[in-house]
Amino acid sequence: MNINDIKGVGPTLLKKLNNLGINTVSDIIEYYPYRYNFIHIDRINDILDDEVHMIKAIIVDSPKVSYIKRNFNRLSFKAIS
Repeated sequence: MNINDIKGVGPTLLKKLNNLGINTVSDIIEYYPYRYNFIHIDRINDILDDEVHMIKAIIVDSPKVSYIKRNFNRLSFKAIS
């Protein structure tokens, strides 16, 4: 089955998919991104600086947004893990 037969695939999307080497429906199924993130929950005591982590926590205070500059703001809240 060709990608053209899929509803919602127009000429623009078809060109983008062809640039990725995707020409058939089976190519879509077998396509794996070259960049992806492994997501797992860490304990807060094991976290090091300069790394991306996910922790499980409960937000205990309402969030506050501080607008510092145009297109630059800070969201702060209190949480317990």
